[in-house]
Amino acid sequence: VTGSGVFELCGADDPTPDLVERRQGAYEQSLRRWHETQSDACERAGNWLGVALHSNAVLGDGSDDDWVALNDRAYAYAELGEWDKARRDWDLAIEIPGRKYTIPFWRAILSLRDGDRQLYQEICERYVQEYRDATTGGVANTVAWCCSVAPQAESTVNLALELSRRAVAAVSKNSG
Repeated sequence: VTGSGVFELCGADDPTPDLVERRQGAYEQSLRRWHETQSDACERAGNWLGVALHSNAVLGDGSDDDWVALNDRAYAYAELGEWDKARRDWDLAIEIPGRKYTIPFWRAILSLRDGDRQLYQEICERYVQEYRDATTGGVANTVAWCCSVAPQAESTVNLALELSRRAVAAVSKNSG
């Protein structure tokens, strides 16, 4: 709005392109935070359609590198019985560096639901290798539990047992 309009009426200069860009960036960040907050609220309320909707908005820029939003949406899809969509999101999220340790858990359990024991075993083998040095009880327990739900190769079972021992030791240490 140059030459005539609100800014001229108020005696203000037109905003610079830099200011317009900064305002747009701030708006986009606050909108993303709002969708993340709404997704969390929907999850607490068990509103899985709301979680999916707000996670879609967070992922709306076409990027598939936000493991939190992918995991939230995958879990929501699973709760809604949209197994193909849940599988797709967990398959993407499991490959993201720095993702939460529970993502392989959910993907492995979904593979059992699908009747794909081979994929389950592959995920568990990778899972126990990735977290073989876990020292926190929650991580060790989750990996051990996940990889003991169905029959495994002996090496995977042995690592899962070692992780479960660490989980028990961590709990004993924290409660004693």
